[in-house]
Amino acid sequence: MSLSVTDSRDVEIGTSPQHHAARVPDGVPPCDVEALINRCMGKAAFAARMVAKFQNAAPTDIEQMAAALADGDHTTLGELAHSFKGVAASLSAERLRSLAEQLQTIAEGQDLSDAEACIDGLREELQRFGTYLAND
Repeated sequence: MSLSVTDSRDVEIGTSPQHHAARVPDGVPPCDVEALINRCMGKAAFAARMVAKFQNAAPTDIEQMAAALADGDHTTLGELAHSFKGVAASLSAERLRSLAEQLQTIAEGQDLSDAEACIDGLREELQRFGTYLAND
């Protein structure tokens, strides 16, 4: 099973000290396929179904986060980011998990200035995630 990295950029949006941005080291792939299959008790078909459901729902989830941000709704933004973080963790998608965690932290604060960049990062990383799995 191949786990090559197609992009080695770090995931870190917020630069303000209060954001405590989660950092994913270089070399971490968009998805740890082996860990995902292990989480699914070795059932690759089940893992594939989970990924497909996520890929179908994730763009809408991200747009709901963007709408909550546009409304200045910290609570909804934080709840959506928290849910997204959990699903990403379940799928062994560390970069997506890290960005969602960072967005959740931003939403819990008073300053949403870095939230839009974080949402854009989620969109980009979701693309990387899909491309990586299509090529794996």
